[in-house]
Amino acid sequence: MDSINKKGIWILIIVPIIFHILQISRFAINYPISDEFRDILEPFVYFDKADTLKTKIFYLFLPENESIPAFLRAVTIIFEKLTGQINFIHLLAFGNLFVFLLFWVYYKVYSGGKNLYALAIASICIFNACLYESTSRSDITIYQISSIALSFLVFYLLAFNEEKLGTSKKVVLLVALTILPFTNGNGFFTIVLSMLYLALYRKDNFWRVLLPIFIIQVALYVYFASPSHREGTIGLIIRYNYQLIIATFILCGGIFQIFSGDTGLVMTFIAGLFLTIFPAIVLLKAIRTKKYHFETLVFIFVMLSVAAILVKRYNYFLAGYFSVLSPHYKIFSMMLFILNVQLFFNYVKSNLLKIAVLILAISLNLIWFIKTKPALQEQAKNQITELINIENKMINSSVKDFYMPSQANYEYLKSRDIFHPKELISRINYEINNNARQTAADFELTEVTYEDFEKREWAYNKEKIYKISVKGKFDRNYSYYFQIIDKDQRYILTEAKPEAISFIDRVKNKFPYSASLNEDVYLGVYNIGKPVQVKVIECKNFY
Repeated sequence: MDSINKKGIWILIIVPIIFHILQISRFAINYPISDEFRDILEPFVYFDKADTLKTKIFYLFLPENESIPAFLRAVTIIFEKLTGQINFIHLLAFGNLFVFLLFWVYYKVYSGGKNLYALAIASICIFNACLYESTSRSDITIYQISSIALSFLVFYLLAFNEEKLGTSKKVVLLVALTILPFTNGNGFFTIVLSMLYLALYRKDNFWRVLLPIFIIQVALYVYFASPSHREGTIGLIIRYNYQLIIATFILCGGIFQIFSGDTGLVMTFIAGLFLTIFPAIVLLKAIRTKKYHFETLVFIFVMLSVAAILVKRYNYFLAGYFSVLSPHYKIFSMMLFILNVQLFFNYVKSNLLKIAVLILAISLNLIWFIKTKPALQEQAKNQITELINIENKMINSSVKDFYMPSQANYEYLKSRDIFHPKELISRINYEINNNARQTAADFELTEVTYEDFEKREWAYNKEKIYKISVKGKFDRNYSYYFQIIDKDQRYILTEAKPEAISFIDRVKNKFPYSASLNEDVYLGVYNIGKPVQVKVIECKNFY
């Protein structure tokens, strides 16, 4: 590879990293996203209020999402002790260090950057916009990406080092394997795989040191376990049987979900078949040799993680096959894609074919960048509206809702000056009152139901959903919000979405204007009555 080609490949390696940093920086807001309130702030409140060490430890190890994310809570507590505050931008920055750790592992795997084509694809995949939810939410970066990055670091240290592990490597392994099950539950797969690998392939008894740690970890999970919302694993497998097999390939091919609907499902299924079968055949053939140890450990870890997701989350939050296509599940599809490229490049020496695969990876990244930009904007809008509503004491604390924050916990953190984004609130209010255009609008209010809610297994919100619609001409380059006002002049702020358009139409800018704005609102979870007035707030951006 001549020097010009090397420079070009290094540009392809660095550019995704720069785009990643810029995108995360742009949309980072010091306010929880979705269940970050439940994952981060609420456990911290319980921990902070606890008056005994035993109670504090109990809240540190409280189960959540079939895992015990004690590492996430410990990081939050440490940040608060060091700075006196909880800042979600700081937590997100810390979480993204694990994204860079994952990239560093691949840099080392590819001979310290010598295999540039493979390293470029790893960079394009790891810093892919497709994974926006995994890298723009501090809870997911700290409990999911940390689990994957630390696991891959462990696999690298086991597979790419001398027969007898040195002291420094043993210390790193010990620390990583001790905390891994408390980043995410799939950390158990890593410690079991590590013990088996050490027992089978190493002239080292280090696995005996890990065994008591593993037993303690299992005991902690059993002790702190909470009742599951679902039936047992065997019951779920019997109920869904062939659907779980189809869903496995759909999840594994998730990065190819370019189109929505059934077309997208077919594409992901076909891609998933290849992404799982090809490495399975190659790695099985090499099982008797010392070749591909790292790749084998990665493949087994990814497939076990996929299996865990399927039995815990299939048909749970969403109905049917789409339930396994959440953005933060696509990280496993992306890891499989990298693995396939890694194995493919070992068989194929043609630079032309390598360039073709590189173009495919670049194309996927560009497509996902265009597709996920609106999702990031919507995520930021949800944060802003929720912040204003809870600051104005409009959350109805008597209504139990999975996604809504607790007004009482917010007020507690605010009174202690532990969490209160005053500057952000002031800026948003200033923009609304001074720079945004506000227009009273004729609106339609209709009660809606969604059949998918009836088909999924999660205990969805019992509150009625109301669709608010406003007709007009709305520029898609602007952000829109509804200010919903009741007869007592109380108001809440919600996002106002323009009519959806396809990915192709968005690229062509075929419909620069929308004929209506809509939003579905659970009015019952707010301290507000039926709206008597709706104002449309038009602005560039609050973020």
